Amino acid sequence: GMKPTRPAARPVPAGFVPVASTDRPKRGLGPALQVTIGAAQRCPLCHDHLDAEGQDDAPLVACAACLTVAHAECVDESARCSTLG
Repeated sequence: GMKPTRPAARPVPAGFVPVASTDRPKRGLGPALQVTIGAAQRCPLCHDHLDAEGQDDAPLVACAACLTVAHAECVDESARCSTLG
């Protein structure tokens, strides 16, 4: 039989770096910013919790300039850092 194919990884938006939680390290990201996400930490764009279950379905990125962490999908929609603009 054929092996199921994984969806292609979404490209990291320009000006951002991938984030891997120290609780759930991700393989295959290459150099990723390792962060600890607090239980109360929220995405600055959508305001949902960053540590929600199903984190693999909601990859995180950080602004390369100020290191503000957000959902990659939210950054894709806004195309800019919520802190620096």
